[in-house]
Amino acid sequence: MKKKIRLLIVDDDQDYSLSLKMMIMAHYSNIEVVTASGGMEAFRMVQRGNIDAVLTDVSMPDMDGCELYSKITSFKPEIQVIMMSAYYDAKHTLVRAKLLGLKDVVPSLELIEKRELVERIYDKIEEHFLREEGDNDDK
Repeated sequence: MKKKIRLLIVDDDQDYSLSLKMMIMAHYSNIEVVTASGGMEAFRMVQRGNIDAVLTDVSMPDMDGCELYSKITSFKPEIQVIMMSAYYDAKHTLVRAKLLGLKDVVPSLELIEKRELVERIYDKIEEHFLREEGDNDDK
C-alpha cells in the first residue's frame, strides 16, 4: 500500500481551509489533508514532520506566504509549496517568493470560481505530488 501524501493547507480563513480540505480529500484517496490557521503554526507542523506538501495563502497576519515558503525550503527543500493569491504587483510577497524559487501559484477564490480553483489545485497536486510518488515507484 502506498504512503498517503500529507498536504498542509495554510490560511487564516478556517472555513475556506476546511472547504478545500473536504474537496481534496473527497477527490484523492491517497492525500491526507491537515490545516493550519497561520504561518507560525504551519512551520511548527512542518518541523514536527510528516508534511509532504503545502498549499498556502500569501496574505496572513502572522507571517506572509513568502516568509513561510523561505522557512520551509530552508528547513526541508523537498516539501512542495503552492501559494494562493488574489494579488500580483512587483513589490508583493508573490514576486519575492518567485525570486526565491517558488514554482506554482494559483489564484484565490476572490478571482475565480470555486470549481476552477479546485481544478487548478488538483492539477498542481497531480503535477508535483503524485508524479513524484510515481517516480519513487521506479526506484
